[in-house]
Amino acid sequence: MDGYNICIFAYGQTGSGKTHTMEGRSEARGVNYRALDMLFRLAVERRTSMKYEFKVPGSCPALPQLM
Repeated sequence: MDGYNICIFAYGQTGSGKTHTMEGRSEARGVNYRALDMLFRLAVERRTSMKYEFKVPGSCPALPQLM
């Protein structure tokens, strides 16, 4: 929120719970969902003093072949 780029990365052995930690369950969200929730809450709290623009870049290497 204050000018930093971030990357959330999970590393570990197969079956060690990386996906569960990052995504969680519907009743107990993981790191990804909680971090995004916090970002959007901060944006709403600060909306009178700051304007935020969110960008989520992505790519799909197979897209040209699909068109």
